[in-house]
Amino acid sequence: MVKWDEAYRAEGLTIIQLYSSCFDTMEKLREHAKKQGIAFPVALDPGGQTMKKYLRRPSFPVRYLVGADGKVAREWEPGSGVKPEDMESAIQEQLARRKK
Repeated sequence: MVKWDEAYRAEGLTIIQLYSSCFDTMEKLREHAKKQGIAFPVALDPGGQTMKKYLRRPSFPVRYLVGADGKVAREWEPGSGVKPEDMESAIQEQLARRKK
């Protein structure tokens, strides 16, 4: 995701990563993000409350691609076998739609 953030941020891609149980403080999460080279926003979601409220299938680590219209355009669940190149193609498709 760091690679996609670097490649597509200027075109309008925004990545937000929610963590519900990996870290118990924002300080630890910020340290992790810094070590991983994550420049996009990260947030703690204790107990998964945000995911439960807003996402269709709140589980971890689901990835959602939200289109420019604010709706979920694609959803990838753990074990779905999706390849990174397929996810990147979906990102490119949504960015192209945004330009129209």
